[in-house]
Amino acid sequence: MTDSFDDINKNGKFLDSKHCASIEKRLSEIESHFTERPGNRKVYHIPNGQENAFWRKIPDAQEILNHMKDEMYPFGVKHNTVWFSMIYGSEETPGFHGLHQDKYFSDNLLERKDPIYLTSTVIYKSDDMTGGKFIIGGDGWTTQSMNKAQSQEELQSNMSYRLKVIEDQQVGQTTTWSDVTIHGVSEVTKGKRITMMVSKG
Repeated sequence: MTDSFDDINKNGKFLDSKHCASIEKRLSEIESHFTERPGNRKVYHIPNGQENAFWRKIPDAQEILNHMKDEMYPFGVKHNTVWFSMIYGSEETPGFHGLHQDKYFSDNLLERKDPIYLTSTVIYKSDDMTGGKFIIGGDGWTTQSMNKAQSQEELQSNMSYRLKVIEDQQVGQTTTWSDVTIHGVSEVTKGKRITMMVSKG
């Protein structure tokens, strides 16, 4: 059983804006290394064994790494992987990341019994950005018919019965969910957003 989205995010801490600016500057230097994805989206995974090479060019990188360890759920646990997602678009060709569950992106995650937790931190968003809202569509698909008699507590414990749209995320703001949480990013119809993605567990 994974912890609920609401409980996880009660203690979410902002990443200092100066650190976000330093990371964004570093990403602008290596943007050619990003991989194109559908939906006007680019991603960059820090390659295995090259974390030191990435972080050593960022001022106060140890403070960022400490934040990732101590201020992201589960607390006090070192991260597994870090990657970055860039979404950009226009009215004619909007950018987005459709609703999905991270567990089904990897055979390794499918085989795990313990949950993985993912934290997204807004590193940059352009002043003219329109759209790009973060959407939570539940903590997993329900295994019971909604027509079957269930207690109110059972209904409330399964977030597939509700939709959460996180409005106007600020630079440095973090959101954490588990690998079965249904989530995505609504259409970016103007401007650009960059997030840092951290997996732990």
